[in-house]
Amino acid sequence: MGRWLTIKDKRALIAKAGENPGMTHAELAEWSTKTYNLGRPLARSTVSDILRKAPQTMSPAHEDTSRRKLVKVTSIRLEKALWAWIALQNVYDVDQLQAMKWCEEIWEEMQKTATIKNCFQHTGILFPGVSEAAVTRKKSSESCDVDIHEVVANTSAMRI
Repeated sequence: MGRWLTIKDKRALIAKAGENPGMTHAELAEWSTKTYNLGRPLARSTVSDILRKAPQTMSPAHEDTSRRKLVKVTSIRLEKALWAWIALQNVYDVDQLQAMKWCEEIWEEMQKTATIKNCFQHTGILFPGVSEAAVTRKKSSESCDVDIHEVVANTSAMRI
């Protein structure tokens, strides 16, 4: 499966161009495509853009991230205040019941759309002739499955 060039990959491409000044942009594009297992061939114009922006890419201030378009901080004071506020929010402090309710809401919402089917199609695990649509089944006495609504209701009643 293909991927995008990271900042590290771009820096290696710039270094390769510096070490081999005789290589054309098309040859550098072919080298990058093979070296970094890109999904489709890298365009010669992309190599030109990367080499044109070499001073910015090679500078230590340039973030080493895989993000294609870097988000620039416009206000350092605002950024610091935002991170301080996030740290105080204790965002990972969620009790199990609340997490279960969120999971239930998300699952119910996803069942209304083709999200799951699309995910299966993109990963290649959608089997032809097999319907992946949600099916309402009557519960039998042989079934040991417990409905998520029952779990949430019973957990809500507990004093934890």
